[in-house]
Amino acid sequence: MKTFNLFEPNIEEMIKRKDVKGLMKTLKHKDFSVRRHAVWALGNIGDARSVESLIQALKDEHIFVRGAAALALGLMRDVRILEPLIQALKDKNLYVKAAAALALGNIGEPAVKPLIKILRDKNLHVQAAATEALGRIGEPAVDSLIQALKDEHTFVKEAAALALGLIKDVKAVEPLINALKDKDTVVKRYTAEALGRIENIMAIEPLIQVLRDKNLYVQAAATAALGKIGEPAIEPLIQTLKNKDKDLQNATKRILTRIRAKKSKNDKGNFIT
Repeated sequence: MKTFNLFEPNIEEMIKRKDVKGLMKTLKHKDFSVRRHAVWALGNIGDARSVESLIQALKDEHIFVRGAAALALGLMRDVRILEPLIQALKDKNLYVKAAAALALGNIGEPAVKPLIKILRDKNLHVQAAATEALGRIGEPAVDSLIQALKDEHTFVKEAAALALGLIKDVKAVEPLINALKDKDTVVKRYTAEALGRIENIMAIEPLIQVLRDKNLYVQAAATAALGKIGEPAIEPLIQTLKNKDKDLQNATKRILTRIRAKKSKNDKGNFIT
């Protein structure tokens, strides 16, 4: 039968009082769930006095406490957190590594290089976290991500394309167009998706060329991308209908239908009575 400790720390009460010192003491509690709760509370309060204690929590014996500490530190705007979070990227546990990557996304430009490096991690969850973090950093990460499009590892190129699509910087359009020629179908697919997010007319002709790709997922990504670019793609697509390739004609018709439906919907939405 489970017994209840009447002297458990009342974390909710500490949160109400913003009792930072009390919460910091609670980080030494025997129960990992209590320690994790205290970590979250300190992260949300955001008091600079708790930074060193949260950095120490990155070395906690329990993975959930270490992961929570990484995310809590990511909420802080403090120069002391960069190096400890970079070190946390080397944690043996995938959850902690992913949490550290996400946290670094709040730091900005100083976190770009370590995040680019962690894109090489073979675990998809860690890659995804680094990709999302770089996407949140935005413009300061663009040049490094463009370089990553040429990486020797396919999964790094895939992640770089995804992140550039999240950032939507026009500077990435030409490098992404070049990446459409990659031999890997997933790279081409994510690159097409990224170009669709950026919605730049320079991508129209290259995406039309990709409609001929043998891989259905790549074709679908190019179709969706051209649909997002919308009206500027109509004329080139109409010219593409003259091509004798029936599959290309059918794909083109679907895109034109999608664009016209979107245009019709927008026109109705803009109607003024």
